[in-house]
Amino acid sequence: MNNGSFNWNQFFRLIMHFSPWILVKMLFLTGFLVYFVFALVVLTQIFAMTRTVNSPFNIWIRLFGFLHLFFALGLFLFMFGAL
Repeated sequence: MNNGSFNWNQFFRLIMHFSPWILVKMLFLTGFLVYFVFALVVLTQIFAMTRTVNSPFNIWIRLFGFLHLFFALGLFLFMFGAL
């Protein structure tokens, strides 16, 4: 029966079975998720810019923005499966 004291044996068993690779995987996935959010922010900035500035290259800039977003999403999904 636990009377409020800390169970050191259970703690040491947990530490012995802990893999640092889980932490590394979580950090990598968090980084790729941040990169995907960055790509979303870039795309919103591209749309704000192309509404303000008229140029014959606007369609190309939007296309590259979408390609960058899909690349970031694909990279995140690939890493989620690979890690």
